[in-house]
Amino acid sequence: MGDHIVSAFEGNSNLLWAERLEGQKTAAIEILQQFYWEILDWLIVPGGNLGNIYAFYKGFHMCKELGLVDRMPKLVKANSTFASAIQIGDLVSIGRALYDLQNSNGIVEEAMEEELMNAMAQSHLSGMFICPHTGVALSALAKLRKSGVIYINIT
Repeated sequence: MGDHIVSAFEGNSNLLWAERLEGQKTAAIEILQQFYWEILDWLIVPGGNLGNIYAFYKGFHMCKELGLVDRMPKLVKANSTFASAIQIGDLVSIGRALYDLQNSNGIVEEAMEEELMNAMAQSHLSGMFICPHTGVALSALAKLRKSGVIYINIT
């Protein structure tokens, strides 16, 4: 079975509201439902103020505690200084996100401008037109694949 990888998207909104984070954790449940409750190996989340990392962790953790899945996906916080929608200086959820990344064996990956533009150009060539923060996730995926961190395990 190969790695399952999903990219989630986060904008620049203020995620101080507990209700908003509770609502966002349902995205993890929806992803699990789409994969018929088979846990992902990795989830790549473009930066922002890190509320989505926390929300995804919380949703996956809840499903694990309920016995719906037996493990957590590894979370990747993908960042770039070139995708304006995820350029946030005051990271509201930094403490929670660091905890969540550590507890999911997750990592942080940086997308440089050239890598971001290459990822966007490659997707455009295939007919998929994407925004810059989606390009951040794709360039993070490409870097992690190239370095061998994320690999396809064919059994």
